Amino acid sequence: MKKKLLVWMALVVAPISMVLAGAKSSTTDPALYNRRDSRWVLLYASTYKVGKRGRATLRFLKGRVSGSGGCNYYVARKSKVQKGFFLLKGITMTARACKFLHHESAYINLLSKANRYKLHGKMLSLFADQELLLKFRYRPPTPDAPLTKGTWILSSWIFQPGSSTLAMAMHSKDTHRFRLSLLRGSIKGETPCGTFEASYSMKGRQFRVGNILDNTGGCQGEAKKDLDRFFRMLPKIKTYQLRGKGLTLSINRNNALQFFHKL
Repeated sequence: MKKKLLVWMALVVAPISMVLAGAKSSTTDPALYNRRDSRWVLLYASTYKVGKRGRATLRFLKGRVSGSGGCNYYVARKSKVQKGFFLLKGITMTARACKFLHHESAYINLLSKANRYKLHGKMLSLFADQELLLKFRYRPPTPDAPLTKGTWILSSWIFQPGSSTLAMAMHSKDTHRFRLSLLRGSIKGETPCGTFEASYSMKGRQFRVGNILDNTGGCQGEAKKDLDRFFRMLPKIKTYQLRGKGLTLSINRNNALQFFHKL
């Protein structure tokens, strides 16, 4: 099994830089274009059962056809998707190992065989001549889509010690050990003293955190002080702001948590 996996990876997997350099030629039906953070999500594959986890996606952007195989990101170096005709060539991928690799391999194989498509409202079907290979449903962007990609690592605390003092930004040796991952209203977090989970909700720029469940016993010294400050601030968060690869969760202008993004 390992030998087969290594052979497959050698054939289709490329470094991330190659994937991002990806598309050389792309012609796409404008009806398929995806707005930012939207995608076509796989519902059916002819050679395997599509599960709820590790679903493949397909995105059509100007100059690029790309997506996720369920584990790795891929891009077609050449594509033509127009007037019912479908062609992807030179598919390259990132090289991350996960338990969905066998499905991912089957998906890329089917995607490479497709030679025509049909669009029915929010449903997209790919065929090899008359044989149905893959079926997708359009998924519009969600309000929290920009926040749900990867892990957010704490870079500094902004707080105002007293009403008569200025707000200051600070960090300690343990600051970068506070991390958040957000997905569908759920936060999974890491701290120097253990893990925690919480719920979150969003509306416009408003951001609320609730129902914090932590498993952070046995913490002492500066790490304990940082943990206490973090858990005092987190449930009081009211707004968020994205700027480049940075995320700021604010209580007010003088009290906030600043994070940077790590894929």
